[in-house]
Amino acid sequence: KKQKEYNNLIDVSEFKTGDEIEYLAKTIENSFNKIASSFKRESDFNRDISHELRTPLTVLRNTLALTEGRSLTNGEREQLESSTQKISLIVQTLLALARAESLDSIPLVLRATLEESVLSFEQRLNDESFDVHIELSDRFKIKGNLQLVKLLFNNLIENALNHASSASLEIKLINHDLIFTNELSSELEYKQEQLTAPNIKKQDSSGLGQGLYLAERIIHTLGWKLSIVNQNNQYQFIIHFS
Repeated sequence: KKQKEYNNLIDVSEFKTGDEIEYLAKTIENSFNKIASSFKRESDFNRDISHELRTPLTVLRNTLALTEGRSLTNGEREQLESSTQKISLIVQTLLALARAESLDSIPLVLRATLEESVLSFEQRLNDESFDVHIELSDRFKIKGNLQLVKLLFNNLIENALNHASSASLEIKLINHDLIFTNELSSELEYKQEQLTAPNIKKQDSSGLGQGLYLAERIIHTLGWKLSIVNQNNQYQFIIHFS
């Protein structure tokens, strides 16, 4: 048997006898690969949930701790409601992704969708004086699932917040390529295929090493492609829409 790259599937395409043995081998291959794919989706879902729910759960925990012994203010109530809604949407979206369910695609105005993701980090951006500069037309549209696209953009913005060496992120559209650019203090430790593998992170990182792995799978699900470039300590994550 031949092991397929980047997964635990088996391939018996080279095993050709033209009889019932080949048929049996193919049947075993199909059954095994369905089970392996199911286990992989479950493993990915568990890691995705751990990664995506950390922030909204932290907000919930901190808000409740601050309001112990007193009533909630209107702002705190809105914060709790927002975090609860975010958790619900994240779980629904990641479940659909894990189950390989059909995810509705609709036309989306790219700039408006990006700005919505940026606004979800407004408090942290203000606290850290972090600047996000968006350079693209108000008319450019993409087609995709809104929640998946939001998860993708949120992960890329958070990645810049966590790892950029200067407090800025530039997002611009060149032809049909959306480019996220930020500075790094040193060259990347890994190649692209390693960066988008699960559990890859810097030694001093407090993250789960899941963000770019999830980003790559979302991009693949949406039918797009990606490139990661690091030159002269400038990091670029590029989404190719066509």
